[in-house]
Amino acid sequence: MKSVLLISLTVSCGLFAQLNLEPVTAGSSYVLPTGFSVAPGQLLTLIVQGILLNPATDTQIVRAPAGANLPTTLAGLSVSFGQSVGRSAPILEMHPFFTCQEVATFQITCGFLVALTIQIPYEAQSELPIPPPSAAGIAGGQIYVFQNGTGTENDVVVLSDQVHIITSCDIFMNSSLIYAGNGTGLPCPSTVTHADGSLVSATNPAKAGEELIAYAVGLGQTNPASVTGQLVTHSAPTLTVFALDYNYHPNALPSRPLPTGSQPVFAGTTPGYVGLYQVNFVVPPVPAGTPPCMDTSTLFPPYNVVQSNLTVSVGGQFSFDGARICVATQ
Repeated sequence: MKSVLLISLTVSCGLFAQLNLEPVTAGSSYVLPTGFSVAPGQLLTLIVQGILLNPATDTQIVRAPAGANLPTTLAGLSVSFGQSVGRSAPILEMHPFFTCQEVATFQITCGFLVALTIQIPYEAQSELPIPPPSAAGIAGGQIYVFQNGTGTENDVVVLSDQVHIITSCDIFMNSSLIYAGNGTGLPCPSTVTHADGSLVSATNPAKAGEELIAYAVGLGQTNPASVTGQLVTHSAPTLTVFALDYNYHPNALPSRPLPTGSQPVFAGTTPGYVGLYQVNFVVPPVPAGTPPCMDTSTLFPPYNVVQSNLTVSVGGQFSFDGARICVATQ
């Protein structure tokens, strides 16, 4: 049996996976498929084909216990990350799922995949975060997915940061931070909370001058150093210095902050979790004429409306992402 790593950072729900020896499509785009980038300590979901499971019994999601260190073996699967030496990559969740698609003849074509959420070891050696970024000297590594001692190698590039702001559609957080997708085709709401832990939304908007918390993965190593797979008991700031960009245009996409941009109040690990980071920031003054957000849950179809009126982008040395939120305009 040979496992084949297909893609990262996207997870779907489903039923089961089994060996498929027929030719398969490993992705679709307008460029050749390439390896992907990871950061030390990053949580990411691998979509894996070729895992042998019993459809009669192995149809359930298997998740590491909440509030505990992550195991290095889960549901008979293990993952290794290799550079100069090999290290185990702890596993958060094994999510078998079944994909089907109707074709014009009303036949059904099906695929069998497993979504495997792992943590990249903090010991992974990355390109040093010294400006300007250069392709020269970027560190490489390999991810191996094993079942019953056999697996395959998949190349990755290791960078100091690979910022991803958690959204309601991300299901890899084994915590109360998981929320169902909106099912509308609109961008999934970013997981940003008020100081009391409630979500920022159109019906519970932020206020100018308020300190908010955006949750993220892929912010890299911390000082003091975090330990792979271990539950965080005390928060630690990131080694990488992150910059912010505030954009009050409606429904704005994330943008790379300037190196001279303002810095977060805090960027570092979140106690009580493994691989989860938080970015604390203060909401800037609201420009005159900024439109308020609309509650898309009351609209059908909920398109061509203001879904967010502030996008807060978080940028590191090699990556950036943004939180799209709602701020009260009066």
